[in-house]
Amino acid sequence: MAVEAKTIIYEAQRAMNDKSGVRAPASDLVRLLNRAQRDIAVSRPDTTARVFEHELAEGARQELPEEVALLIDLPANVSGRRRAITRTGLPLLDAAVPDWRYGARKGEIVHFMHDHRTPRAFWVYPPAIDGTSVEMEASMYPADIPVPAGEASDDVAGVISLADEWSTALLLVVLYYAYMTDLEGAGNPLIAASYKETAEKILGVQLQSAMVFAKQEQ
Repeated sequence: MAVEAKTIIYEAQRAMNDKSGVRAPASDLVRLLNRAQRDIAVSRPDTTARVFEHELAEGARQELPEEVALLIDLPANVSGRRRAITRTGLPLLDAAVPDWRYGARKGEIVHFMHDHRTPRAFWVYPPAIDGTSVEMEASMYPADIPVPAGEASDDVAGVISLADEWSTALLLVVLYYAYMTDLEGAGNPLIAASYKETAEKILGVQLQSAMVFAKQEQ
């Protein structure tokens, strides 16, 4: 069950002793929530990972769907024997079968290749028949929560894009941003740092992009 965004905003306002949203209105916190989702997804692509069926275009070279941020894996074919698909390297296949890109098109994929230098493209072997379906595991772009006009958390609509188990980390990053951009309290940078440290422990990464964003907002 997806976590409602208003729950994150309510908890953030409660932690800041500002349930009415006078100092930290929901409109501001939702903007921080949207940024936090994007930064966490960049640092931990698995937090927005999904497995779904993807229909291939005809040929060897393929493009990622618009909603996909990062390809993680092509585990298996969907039709036929549902054969597993293995990852290999373009140079390796080019050396073994130099003209493989122009070979016979098939409805069952054996290998896929993905080069980080062209992150929006990947290749399949043998070249696919148009409409061949495979399982795709990918990190999705987080969908922005609509920015409400009101100040209270009840004005917030939508659900978070991260998997439910990351909602606590998301809340902590929102609070980190909120305290780093609130210059009224002398102790706010220390409070912010504690939220960031806890979030990083949960996520197991350093939120470099989050730190840069917070500094830019000051």
